[in-house]
Amino acid sequence: MQETGQAFTVFRFLVAIITGLAVLLIIFSIIKFFEEREFEISRERFFEGFRSAFNSPNGDVFEREDIAFNAADLVTAISLARDVKIPADCVEFSGGSSAFSLQGTQAIEFQEKATINVFYRCFKSFSAACETSCEVSFGQPFR
Repeated sequence: MQETGQAFTVFRFLVAIITGLAVLLIIFSIIKFFEEREFEISRERFFEGFRSAFNSPNGDVFEREDIAFNAADLVTAISLARDVKIPADCVEFSGGSSAFSLQGTQAIEFQEKATINVFYRCFKSFSAACETSCEVSFGQPFR
């Protein structure tokens, strides 16, 4: 009888470990889901801010606070320009932070996960190539 009791105890312990691992897996999945959702919402807010500035090309500054970017995210002027159907040369990036590096004025790459404020400003230009020109500043207001 003693061996049967000990075997049952080991079985119960094994079931408890498996149940605990299943609960941890579920918790990690929920955390990952909400983290991914945060980046999706931030991406939507990022593009919405640009569209707002583009639709009011009078030089007013639009700000979107707490936009989350993931490590290795690459943001290009092409993606913003394509969204509002203008040439990519009509969009310029600026800003400064240790979380990202500017690649000229047309792209920005994030080295680490970061939550920053993004500033947008668009204005009518008299150039034949760009009816509307826009600036996007990451982390720093315009000067």
